[in-house]
Amino acid sequence: MLIRNRPSFITGMILTLSFTCVLLLIFAPVFGDGRNGLQYADDMFNRLSKGSSYFLPRIAKHADAMAGKSFKLELPFKATPEAESAAAMYAAAGLKAEVTGQAVRLDGDIGHLLSMVLRDAEAGFRNDEEALQQRYGLPARTVLANWWQLTSRLDKSLKLDKRVSEAKAVVEVMKKGIEPSHNYFGIEAEKVADMIPEMLGLLIFYVVYTVWWGYAILKIMEGLGLVLRSH
Repeated sequence: MLIRNRPSFITGMILTLSFTCVLLLIFAPVFGDGRNGLQYADDMFNRLSKGSSYFLPRIAKHADAMAGKSFKLELPFKATPEAESAAAMYAAAGLKAEVTGQAVRLDGDIGHLLSMVLRDAEAGFRNDEEALQQRYGLPARTVLANWWQLTSRLDKSLKLDKRVSEAKAVVEVMKKGIEPSHNYFGIEAEKVADMIPEMLGLLIFYVVYTVWWGYAILKIMEGLGLVLRSH
């Protein structure tokens, strides 16, 4: 008979079956709004991650420092309608924008540009779709994507012209302003300090659940007589 130690084997099977029941519960849509346990945890950590990526007040100084510094840029698009839509948005934000085929020629002040970007990034971070719709008649994600494309291209252009300080300010606003606002749009921000019980609960559960499965395997192996012995 394969079973050499029945009590250990029974213990291992009980642990395995209970582990499986909990696993099935984790994948069941019973954690609110039709979410399963993994989706609940993912949503929670996304909210916490967004809450820790709010840098907009700290980088507002870059817009002030770049006031009066001009730029000229040609921004390519995949199609003329996209270029026209983006040009209308840039013009509404106070930039001089001219469509030439599938590209937009821009002329403006870097400080003014960054202040408009930060204003819209703030609205995006607050999930304020209505504010961006009213300003430009475009979805929030499209607005933020247009700003990202402009600042990304401007950063490269400024670096080629060896305008290092201006490029540094632009890329800082792009990475710490536009990207979090776009990537986390639609997610409510939460502070870690406000969710300590939930975080501790998930951490403790993860550790216990991992040990649970390991101990189940150990007892089954003992029951089958597969035990390491020192000589």
